[in-house]
Amino acid sequence: MFALAIVLLIAAAALVLWVIFGLNDAGNNKIHFDGFGITADLSPLTLFLLGALALLLVWAATRLIAAGTKRGMRKRRERKTLEKEHKLHEKDRLAAERDRDALRDERDAEAHQRETAEARQRVAERDVARYEDDHRTDANYVRGTEPQRGAHSDVRDADVRDAATDGRHYRD
Repeated sequence: MFALAIVLLIAAAALVLWVIFGLNDAGNNKIHFDGFGITADLSPLTLFLLGALALLLVWAATRLIAAGTKRGMRKRRERKTLEKEHKLHEKDRLAAERDRDALRDERDAEAHQRETAEARQRVAERDVARYEDDHRTDANYVRGTEPQRGAHSDVRDADVRDAATDGRHYRD
């Protein structure tokens, strides 16, 4: 569009120059033009119409330049808008990725805690099974019989401690 506008402006300028340099002082109704290798005898009406045509070419050229400029500005504005949207979507994508990573880390931490609790429970059950005779339970403890306290006793209060969170007692 811009190139076509330039061509139209050049054509209008050539027409105006042809009219200016081709006009001579003939005293008749015909106006004699001789310029740029073109010779013509024109009436004043024809001369007026050529001027109007030149003005129309200038107007068309300016409209094409304006339309091309508007289109260029619209494209730049759209590109800016798309870049902003892309940045916004990129920020949203990164935020979603951070949230997903945080949830995955939280889920992994919960799984680790659950596995640790299960492992501790298995160890406690294994220890209870291994040392059933040392474990104070209702089955192994006869009411009314207290362990002997003294130097020759098998079980002393200092040897027994609360080692598990579930209230079971284990020997040191």
